[in-house]
Amino acid sequence: MEDRRVRKTKQSIRTAVLELMLEKPFDNITVNDIAEKADINRGTFYLHYVDKYELLEKIEDEMIQKFITIQRMMDVSQIIEEDSLFQEVFIKKIMHILKDDKLFFKVMLHPNLNTTFEYKFRKIIQENFERMIDLETIQGIPFNYYFAFVSSAQIGVIKQWVRSDMQETPEQIAQFAYEMAYNGPIRLLQQEMKKKH
Repeated sequence: MEDRRVRKTKQSIRTAVLELMLEKPFDNITVNDIAEKADINRGTFYLHYVDKYELLEKIEDEMIQKFITIQRMMDVSQIIEEDSLFQEVFIKKIMHILKDDKLFFKVMLHPNLNTTFEYKFRKIIQENFERMIDLETIQGIPFNYYFAFVSSAQIGVIKQWVRSDMQETPEQIAQFAYEMAYNGPIRLLQQEMKKKH
């Protein structure tokens, strides 16, 4: 296990590169820039990372690992029996991770920043769903289309929350995401339009 000083140094390096990525393209960021921003010397950086690319990959992979851990806690049979469990166990926990690491998600989900995080995020969720749900189609819809629709919608909600500076609580966003996924966007819109007429 890493000692406190190493963890603190790595956290400073992590914060530095993420803050710099909001200021300029990643390709233009140097190890010197990162070291200066983190208030360390270049040698200290190289004690922990080969280069800035390894640093970014490790930052992304650490976050992906958090999501994998949450997914492993999910029991699909319980979710089928008690639908609110999906919101309680899965969506809320994800939203709290986002809130606790706001800077990371502000960078990784930024529309103008090209990172591999969103691809990795979708991939681990899809792999986990395929592992838990052994179905080729859902109500006649091929699973890959079903998953593309649902994952894009959920990630869209997350991106909107991040872009609006996370003004709502994780619980509120979890509720919005769950309601839209569970009831469907068209059904919700129809219900709202019927109220007005």
